[in-house]
Amino acid sequence: MRPGDRTVIGFAGNIGCGKSTAAAYFRNFGSRLIEADRIGWRVLNEARDRLQALYGPGILKGGRINRMELRAAVFTDRNKIRRLNRLTHPRLVKLIRDRIRKIKTGMVVIDAALLFDWPDLMADVDHPILVTAPRKIKEHRFSCMSMSFKILQLIHLMKYFQKQENTDSLWR
Repeated sequence: MRPGDRTVIGFAGNIGCGKSTAAAYFRNFGSRLIEADRIGWRVLNEARDRLQALYGPGILKGGRINRMELRAAVFTDRNKIRRLNRLTHPRLVKLIRDRIRKIKTGMVVIDAALLFDWPDLMADVDHPILVTAPRKIKEHRFSCMSMSFKILQLIHLMKYFQKQENTDSLWR
């Protein structure tokens, strides 16, 4: 990378694989970090009325999306996940792309589990990297997040977490 250039690295991978840890190393050395999860929670709260209509009032707590309740309502059914993604992902991807465009120089690191599912965002990524970890390690990390193993099993079954053909690098 030459002075004055911008390089965008995208970390993708399943929950508990270590992509956020990898991205944090780059942030510690001065890279700008864009975390899709943080932006996604903002998008969810923007769409809370539509989400409440779809998944019921139990997903709200104090007028905001309750993460645990939304997970319980959505992440046990692939069709519900797809519906949620169709509703929120266009806005999420737009916000991430807007942040990238505002950064003119230096290294930008994106932490986004579903990076390979978003072709518009992939067009902005110079170096996509898939981060993986052995299943036992992911299960241990997942258990520390207070989520059910049923959700983890569904996530493991979903197709989009192993799109290695789209990567510049595979990190284990």
